[in-house]
Amino acid sequence: MDKAGKTGGVYVRLHGELFRQDYPDWFKPYADLEQDAAAIVNFSPSLLVGLVQTESYAAAVFRAGHPTETVDEIRARVELRVQRQEILNRAHPPRLWMVVTEGVLRMGVGGAEVMGEQLTYLADLAERPNITIQVLRVRDGAPPAHLPFTLLTVDGQQVVYSESWVGGGSVDKSPEAIAKTAAVCDHLRMTAASAQDSLDLLRSMAKQQGADE
Repeated sequence: MDKAGKTGGVYVRLHGELFRQDYPDWFKPYADLEQDAAAIVNFSPSLLVGLVQTESYAAAVFRAGHPTETVDEIRARVELRVQRQEILNRAHPPRLWMVVTEGVLRMGVGGAEVMGEQLTYLADLAERPNITIQVLRVRDGAPPAHLPFTLLTVDGQQVVYSESWVGGGSVDKSPEAIAKTAAVCDHLRMTAASAQDSLDLLRSMAKQQGADE
């Protein structure tokens, strides 16, 4: 509609506002940052970040976290999460760099079929030129951080985002937080398996999940 009416992105912005209305208030600041980010660095030590979850994986995660919700309520949550992932398919997508622990990849979220699909999807993503996925293997030892976090670059400035288990999210732009997070990211990148070794591991684990079905 923007193209036809030459409205300069008005409908794109309205679409974004409409789907963000369904997010809890504490998550909306991050949702806005993610949509505008030029680069995203994520550490996932417990579950895969929503930006790379398949629909089946996301549904299993939501069912575990919201066991009393209906099928339709879970479906609505999944659809909202999938909409976030549209940024990865843009003509000029953000640079995504993920470090994920091996334990997350071996967790049976949704069962073997769901995990096999999820691992295959991760491997496919890792082959895109703008996406790097590194696996922090069990043999690599203790990570320098034990909670998930995301470091985003928006309009040339870096922002750290993290959540608490009770559902609150925090955005920190302080130089101290940025410096500490950047140092942890450097350590994770040096400690984890290389991008190619990680891709090989993802393919191997996906194949194994298929054999276990």
